Amino acid sequence: FERAGRVIPFSYRGVDLRSMALLPLARRGELEYLGLSEACARYGVAYDAERAHDALYDAEIAAALACELLREA
Repeated sequence: FERAGRVIPFSYRGVDLRSMALLPLARRGELEYLGLSEACARYGVAYDAERAHDALYDAEIAAALACELLREA
């Protein structure tokens, strides 16, 4: 949130990125499966499938995706 210039609006530290990614699509009637790779492709975040499931890489990509979603919010 801080990287995106936003105040953390929650008292907890966990964020459901899948729900955040699906919300704009659902508003347009688009209901589809979005895993991390699909969400990254949909929102223009570079994703390396070779590095997928490495804990640090997944955390970095999730953070980049969260920043992108917050920018669009």
